[in-house]
Formats: sequence, structure tokens, C-alpha cells
Amino acid sequence: MRRVDQLVGEIAGLASEMREERRLAEKTYVRQDLWLAQVKADQMMVANIAGDVRGLETRQDATEAKRRQNFQFSVGLAVSVFALLLTLIGFIVNRSAG
Repeated sequence: MRRVDQLVGEIAGLASEMREERRLAEKTYVRQDLWLAQVKADQMMVANIAGDVRGLETRQDATEAKRRQNFQFSVGLAVSVFALLLTLIGFIVNRSAG
């Protein structure tokens, strides 16, 4: 009888240790479904940020193209104005010489 009481005590001690270990495990370890949900949320966030970066790059490329186009237009306008001035000066010089 004493042996049975001793075994019951040991089993109760083991059950208590198991409950304590489960309680610690719940605090320490993350459930698999929660971890997977967090990983999926992180992946969605990274994809969203990557899309934003691609959008910024596209807008920056468009801005750069617009700046280049404006520069080319300005150079073309300056060359046209210079050519017009040379033509006018030549016309005035020829008129006054003649």
C-alpha cells in the first residue's frame, strides 16, 4: 500500500511538472498558425512596400524623362532664337550696306 501511495505521489508530481512546462511553453513558443499568419502578413507588407518603391521609381523615371524633354526643348529654342538673331543681323547689315 505504501508503494502505491508513493507511485500516486510521483504521478501527481509529474502531472504538476507537466502543467508547469505547458504553461511555460505557452509563454515561450508561438503557435504554428499564429507564426504562419505573421509570416504571411510580413510577406504582404514587403510586397506592398516593393510596389510602392516600383511606383516611386516609375514616377522618378517619368520626371527624369520630362526634365530631359524640357532641356532639349530649351536648347532647341535657344538655337532657333540665335539663328533668328543672326538672320536679322545679316539682313540689317545687308540693308545698310546696300
